[in-house]
Order: sequence, then C-alpha cells, then structure tokens
Amino acid sequence: MFSKRVKDELRENIPLVYACCKSDKNVGAKECCNRAFLRDMFLKFGTVTKRAYSDATASTSGNNHLEFVVVTDKQAYEILSVLASVDIKAKMVRRGKKYVVYIKGVDTIANVLGLLGASKAYLELTTQKVTMQVRADVNRQKNCDTANINKQIRAALKQVEAINKLKADGKFGLLDEKLIELCSVRLENKDASIEEIATLLSDKPTKSGVNHRFRKLLKLAEL
Repeated sequence: MFSKRVKDELRENIPLVYACCKSDKNVGAKECCNRAFLRDMFLKFGTVTKRAYSDATASTSGNNHLEFVVVTDKQAYEILSVLASVDIKAKMVRRGKKYVVYIKGVDTIANVLGLLGASKAYLELTTQKVTMQVRADVNRQKNCDTANINKQIRAALKQVEAINKLKADGKFGLLDEKLIELCSVRLENKDASIEEIATLLSDKPTKSGVNHRFRKLLKLAEL
C-alpha cells in the first residue's frame, strides 16, 4: 500500500526539528515549521493513494489522491492555511462528522510528498508519471501511424481500381506517357507510398506531382 510506504519512509527518516518548530506560533510563518506541522498532520491523519499502473498492459486504474481526515474544522482550516502558504492548493469537504482536506493531481501530490520529506515516494510518483507520458506518446504515435497506413492502403486500392477500370473501358491507350508509367509502377508496387512511387518514376516528380497525376487518373476513370 502506497500510503503505508510513505509513512514508513517518513518515520525512518525523521528530520532535525528545530526549537522554533516545537511551538505552534511559528506555523505558517517559517518554512521549517510548516514542513514539521504538515509532516505531523500527515502521519496522524493523512493517507495517499497512487494510480495503479501495469507494465504488462500499460494500463492504469484508480486516481492519485492525498487527504487529511480530521475531527474539527479548526484543524482542517489550519492545514489548508499552511498548505496555501507553501503554494499547495487543496480543498475541504465534510465527510460525516469529520473534515477532509484533499489534494488531487500527480504533480501537486508529488510536491507535497517532497515537502514532507518522502523523497522515495516523490521519485516513485514522478517516475511513474514520466513512464505513463512516454507510453501514452508512443501509443498515440502508433495510432497515428496505423491511421496513415490505412489511409495509404485505401488510396492505393482506389488507384489500382481506377487503372483497371480505364483498361476495361478501353481508355488506357489514351493516357500520356507519364500516366502510363505511373499506372505501371503502381500495379507493380501496390503497397508503396506516394514518396516511394515518386522515386520509382523516371522523371522523379515531387510528392505533390505524383498526387496530381493520380487525381488526374481518378478523374479520367470517373472514380
């Protein structure tokens, strides 16, 4: 359980507590005292959950969530105030007879964990975020590549259909030399991209030039 690991880490790495931090009067005024206060509140009343991630399936479940569950509204507002003093945005809700101060968002939660001194938990959370982002980017690229390949295949099939129709209608002999060469290259390379077709043509046209010839071919075939 992620929350237990965080608390275990905090207990194992008890930081030096300055004399000023032992007085509640300095909470909200000094950074060291704010850290000590939040650390103590988390160990007593806090829990944190981390989105479950599977390397095998690259899937996630659950949400990143950190909360303090306290008995009085005074405690809740004090936690909110101290969090705000260190630029951490949190919200509060009632849950039965208790008050819940909660934080969502992997970046904000990671910052809180770092503030508390849970460096291992901070690293674990940020590393998972980066891993998920990289995998998401890879999957988006794969989806984009697949869509482009499917588009390319559909276009090639339509071009082959146009060539066969021109032959069946007796119009193939009316084509100029460039279009005849284009038809020959396409029939011999049905899965080739426009860029690859361009390199196989004798006059080495641009991609735009090849597309223009295919549009002319489709128009002649009335497709």
